[in-house]
Amino acid sequence: MLQAVNVRGSRGQSAGGGGGNGGGEGPTTAVPDAAWLVTPPASGDFLVRIEMGGQRWWRWVQVDMEPPTAYGSMEAVTNADSSSGGVGRTGPTEPGATVGGVAVAALRFLVARVAFSEPVVAFDMAAAARMRGGAGLVDVQCGGEDGAAGAAGAYEWCTAVLYGEDGSTPSLTLPAGSFTDLNGNANGA
Repeated sequence: MLQAVNVRGSRGQSAGGGGGNGGGEGPTTAVPDAAWLVTPPASGDFLVRIEMGGQRWWRWVQVDMEPPTAYGSMEAVTNADSSSGGVGRTGPTEPGATVGGVAVAALRFLVARVAFSEPVVAFDMAAAARMRGGAGLVDVQCGGEDGAAGAAGAYEWCTAVLYGEDGSTPSLTLPAGSFTDLNGNANGA
């Protein structure tokens, strides 16, 4: 679908100037009488032909109208997991443990691994994440293709360490609008 947009007028006109082709006071710069806006029916790659003044140009245009999505898994971390850096059910979180003479509940630690359907603009996942089921957030690390956290301002994955009482059912949710792809499309929109 091709739609013409009228942009007649001048740039740089003073406040007292008129419209049209430079009818105002002060320096002006001519603006084309029309520009074109292409509204594609869906996401995809399109070959656009532009003809003007006997000249013809071809351009590939990538259109991304789809919002990004997040998917992942959550796993319990045990003392035997070497990847946890020793985090698991340890110390005062053992069943029946006390701190200052007060009984404390046994805690379990979980690792949530989140991947995005496409690179997303770097965002504060710790602030965006909504925990339920008695979950608490310990740490979040996000990164990109090269594995470095915050690579080039875009994330492809995030890993969060959570804790919850034994027997609870912790969950982590990224609500609609919490992250956007590199084209500005928000999740859940």
